Amino acid sequence: EATHQPTSSEGNSNMSIPNPASLIKGDGAPLPEVEQMGTITLETLNQYHCQNPDRRMISLFGVVYDVTSSLKSYGPDGAYKEYAGHD
Repeated sequence: EATHQPTSSEGNSNMSIPNPASLIKGDGAPLPEVEQMGTITLETLNQYHCQNPDRRMISLFGVVYDVTSSLKSYGPDGAYKEYAGHD
């Protein structure tokens, strides 16, 4: 018998979302230090598109991620190239 698990949209304030880093299996190496950019405009974000050879970034729900090292995904020929430089 299956039981219904309420989603966060159903108002269960006791649900917690796990930290994504806790879901990654690995050697426990620390994450590299990254430059903190603070608040940037959408126009600035747009400069970091898939054709930018120096840096590519995306924004998800207002949080900016540097995806420069993911050339196969976010570079000019990447499957997610349309997302680079956009929110």
